[in-house]
Amino acid sequence: MKDFDIKLAEKYFYGHCTPEEAKKVLEWLNTSEGRSYYGKVMRDRMEQLEERASVLPPADANFDKILDNIYAAEEDRKETPVTTPSRNLRPSYFKPYKIAATLAGLMLVSVAIFTLFFHNQGHLRFATTYGETRQVTLPDGSLVTLNANSNLRFENQEDGRKVWLEGEAFFSVVHTDDDRKFIVHSTDVRVEVLGTEFNVNNHRGKTRVMLNSGKVNLQSLTSDHQIVMEPGELAAFSEERQQFVTQVVNPDLHTSWKHNQLIFQSTPFNEVIQLLEDNHGLKISTENLQTDGLIFTATLPADDVDILLQALSRSFNVEIIKDDNAVIIKNKE
Repeated sequence: MKDFDIKLAEKYFYGHCTPEEAKKVLEWLNTSEGRSYYGKVMRDRMEQLEERASVLPPADANFDKILDNIYAAEEDRKETPVTTPSRNLRPSYFKPYKIAATLAGLMLVSVAIFTLFFHNQGHLRFATTYGETRQVTLPDGSLVTLNANSNLRFENQEDGRKVWLEGEAFFSVVHTDDDRKFIVHSTDVRVEVLGTEFNVNNHRGKTRVMLNSGKVNLQSLTSDHQIVMEPGELAAFSEERQQFVTQVVNPDLHTSWKHNQLIFQSTPFNEVIQLLEDNHGLKISTENLQTDGLIFTATLPADDVDILLQALSRSFNVEIIKDDNAVIIKNKE
């Protein structure tokens, strides 16, 4: 390909390309010039890593195993998430060796992801930490926005495009010329589409699907029940009834997080608490507080935990004590 802009390739590897740009990059990477560029990227990443780490994996290392180890380390790191500073927090101090280890880990992730994609026919993984959102472009041009504390694995297989999701993500799926299926696997539900926009929340072992446009087929992984969703519907599988339960809702209530907003509309208090725990890694407990029947209505920034906690305190006249990631909510004395 003539007159290809290298900056576009850099943009792709950071997940910032549009579907059209992503297709152009992938076509270029299959040329001799693109393969040469990819090799240079690999060498540069390894040279940078040598400057920051004393131990490197052997040249013939199994990158699948390396990536699994990286994500295992990421899960351990989530146990002690970084929180927004507040007056109630005790001071903490950074240690140089932790910073170096983090930089080395990030570069290993980049190297492993690049290698896995080109050697395992489109095998890609993406992850977000507590309080982080991220938009990525898949090789087929589909856009995925990952919510906080989420993991996604993508494989381009002969029988379709397949995704495995832990957490929450919004999908904008492109329709392919050969009508290839796009399938999302969660804990208890299989979502099958051709081209559409939808949100999947798979926290706490239970899946909820919000359809914005198009049509999707939902199939339970624990029974034979399946349904075809219509735009504007929210669906979840009921273990008690062994079938999908749907309701027509405002899609913005379930996808506003993509725009760094949280919209609560008569939301049960306990659901707000679960969101704080799932997306920000907080450990929340209540003392002498009856939460049944409490509902919360507000529109707040999604990335500021302190503002949300302050809003809860004012709305319900409760005292909230935050120490690192531990939060106690109790009635004011």
